[in-house]
Amino acid sequence: MKKKVLNVLYLCILQLQNHLEEFKSESSKEKKLRERAEQYTRELEQEIEGIKRKNLGRASNPANIELTQEVSRLKSQLEKTKVEKEEKVSRVTSKYQSEISDLKFSLSEHEHKDKELRKEILTLKDKLKNNVSEDEVASRIQRLKLQLEHSERQHALIGDENERLKDEISSQENALRAINKEKMQLEQEMRDIYDKRESVAQWEAQISEIIKWVSDEKDARGYLQALATKMTEELENLKVMGVSDDSNRQRWRNRRSQRLDKMELLTLQSSLQSEIQAKQQIADELSKLKSSVVSFEKKNHEQDTIIEKLSKEVEELRKEKETLLEKQDIADWERSREQTLMSFIKGQFSLLNDSDNESAVEDDSMSEDGLSHGDSRTNSRSDLHMGAPPDTPDVTHQSSPIIQPEHVYDQPWGASKTGSMPQPKTHKFVMKNFYTPSKCNLCTSLMVGIQRQGTTCSECAYCCHVHCMDKAPSVCPVPAEQNKRPVGIDINRGIGTAYEGYVRVPRLGGIKKGWIRQFVVVCDFKLFLYDTLPDKNQPTNVVQQVLDMRDEEFSVSAVLPSDVIHANKKDIPCILRVTTSEMNPPGSKYQVLMLAESEQERHRWVGALNELHKLLRKNKLPYKSAFQAQEVYDNSLSLVKSTNSCTILEQNKLLMGTDEGLFVAQLNKDVLIRIGDKNEKKPVYQVELVHDEQLVVYTSGRQHHVKIIHQSVLDGHEGDPVKIPDTKGCSVFCVGFIRQTQNSCLCVAIKRTIQVYDLILTRQRYRKVKDIQVPGHVQFLEIINDRLCVGYPSCFAIYSVQGDAAPMALLNTEDPSLQFLVQIQLDALLAVQVSESEYFLVFNVLGVYVDNSGKRSRTQEMMWPAPPLAFAYYEPYLLCYSENAVFVYNIQTTEWIQTLNLKKV
Repeated sequence: MKKKVLNVLYLCILQLQNHLEEFKSESSKEKKLRERAEQYTRELEQEIEGIKRKNLGRASNPANIELTQEVSRLKSQLEKTKVEKEEKVSRVTSKYQSEISDLKFSLSEHEHKDKELRKEILTLKDKLKNNVSEDEVASRIQRLKLQLEHSERQHALIGDENERLKDEISSQENALRAINKEKMQLEQEMRDIYDKRESVAQWEAQISEIIKWVSDEKDARGYLQALATKMTEELENLKVMGVSDDSNRQRWRNRRSQRLDKMELLTLQSSLQSEIQAKQQIADELSKLKSSVVSFEKKNHEQDTIIEKLSKEVEELRKEKETLLEKQDIADWERSREQTLMSFIKGQFSLLNDSDNESAVEDDSMSEDGLSHGDSRTNSRSDLHMGAPPDTPDVTHQSSPIIQPEHVYDQPWGASKTGSMPQPKTHKFVMKNFYTPSKCNLCTSLMVGIQRQGTTCSECAYCCHVHCMDKAPSVCPVPAEQNKRPVGIDINRGIGTAYEGYVRVPRLGGIKKGWIRQFVVVCDFKLFLYDTLPDKNQPTNVVQQVLDMRDEEFSVSAVLPSDVIHANKKDIPCILRVTTSEMNPPGSKYQVLMLAESEQERHRWVGALNELHKLLRKNKLPYKSAFQAQEVYDNSLSLVKSTNSCTILEQNKLLMGTDEGLFVAQLNKDVLIRIGDKNEKKPVYQVELVHDEQLVVYTSGRQHHVKIIHQSVLDGHEGDPVKIPDTKGCSVFCVGFIRQTQNSCLCVAIKRTIQVYDLILTRQRYRKVKDIQVPGHVQFLEIINDRLCVGYPSCFAIYSVQGDAAPMALLNTEDPSLQFLVQIQLDALLAVQVSESEYFLVFNVLGVYVDNSGKRSRTQEMMWPAPPLAFAYYEPYLLCYSENAVFVYNIQTTEWIQTLNLKKV
């Protein structure tokens, strides 16, 4: 009988769920119909506006009168359709609410009956358990013992196999280290051989010179031999003819000169012979070196193949080890589950109860002291069960809404406020500024940003992200049981706050300069480090450092005394080290030292971070890194003090504008080459490359003049730059190709004036086109689709480069959600065209998406963790440069994908 009642109840619940799904589908259809009607209305309004613009200035005629009548008729018909749609939506909504209330009432009755039946079933089960015979209990205990022994044997076998694999891996690693050492020796020998090659080339040049000298000496010897034969003939003639006694002295001189000539010939012959021998010896040594180089290259290739083979074997052994460890963990878990199942469940329930009590106590303390975190010894611990948020918002009284009126968001979306049934109270969300690290009440993740980090309900102070508003509980205020266990936490993806507390990190000069207190939050598989205010002892909302746990080089460990030689001996057991990647090449790592309050606290930090890292690797979450940092030069280079701008010439070649002038950096050769006059060391503030005209445009000097120079100077040719005299005081410039004129264009901003030039292939290099006046001081320039995009405080606008068309504003002040940009002065730093109908506007505190008419196209705003210094765009990635890091975003998906930590100097 009871089973039948349970089946009937189950069927009723299923029917109620089906009815609920049908009502949800009907409401979604009605919502889509309403959106479609609104879209159709907007299209009709746009068509009417277009018709009005076309007919503007024309004389009124019968066709225009008919057209206006048709427009008025369409408007009335549109209003009538809109009223009918709204009435229909209100009727369906009221019907849906009444049916939902009936279903909830019936569901509560069935749940009450179900609870009573469950209680009866539990009493019957207890009676049944008491009737179980002792023989069955003994047999069950015997089976559990056998299973336990079997699992222990398997555990022992797996342990032996693990030890064997560890020994094998260690031996393979030793062999690999030996091979690497041998490879390094071979590389050193190869470098020596290359050095010898250079010396051989010098020797060959010397040999060629010696051969030339020898040929010259051969010519001289032939000339001397001919002269000697001629002189001997003359001497014989003189002997035959006879001479007087006065000629004896002359003959003696002739004989002496002949002897000297013969001696010189002998010395030349001996030197020639020695040079020929030296050349032969050098040729023999060169052949030996060539043969040794060939043998070394062959041996190096063989070593590379061996190393590759051994690395593959090591990787296979590591994978096998991981699989065995997983099997071992599964076996351990099975054994513990079979042995102490009930005690494990009791422990879990007691842990949850204790964590609830702790969170309630922490909530009370937070509400009393206004989020004053106090001493790190008492409050540095946090919830290890993925950070359940408090019942009240973190910093409701510490944060204050921004001064200007904000757009109010009602929750739930599209809910009707009229109807016969009484409606539950909904949230009224407003944008808010938080001045301390604050968490979302739905997903418990941090609300990162400088301003407008999230929304808060003006009625119940419920705080959440903008993208979490749709998922927030619709009832205001939120029930306590829903606030204690937020539904937005996802342990597998790392969404939510896992750990937080106070630590100390070294000051800028290192440990010997002392330690500074910071607040650390582990959230979304990232470590956020916040500075604390010394007078109030509470953290600020600006992120000082971000360490990404998805980084391939991420690790957490304790330190040795040799790692922190300047630290106090008492503090060494309390120090932990967090490591991420930094530069590649040269393959350096970014390290952050953290001083916990005690050694026990350090163990907690290391354990929590390692467990989270294991969970991250187990779930195999992708690390969407887009860039890799490479070091161009360090502070040991006295030639370049600071770099102001840079542009890419080739894959391994950069053109840098520095305080000492223009330099070309060849990354593959580690070479810096100065461009232009070496005696002229004027600072270069901005540099751009014009590929179509083969020109380099840059701003330099104290007066910030724009100069143009031919691209051939980058290859070592001489050339003088052409200075544009009218560009004195240039703040920013841009270059681009105009398809209409098939010319490259140069736009120069000087305060509120923009000068437009055509770049031409003449000696002067430029021709002025026109001037454009802008309402504010120009902060950004970029040519987008043959039009000039200009950014000035709190606004972006599109100007025509060639014609005199009126500018088009990219920020519509009539949109209430964008009025805060006009009411406070914000720096306009960058504008990106996401698609043909959407732009992304970058300001110094946030980024917003707008359409062609300047209205907001996406509700989500892009936030910067720290105050930005500059921005760059490489499709589809946006790079935000701050003091300590570079944050990389994908503007298509509004996702923060990478953090590049900058090397501290």
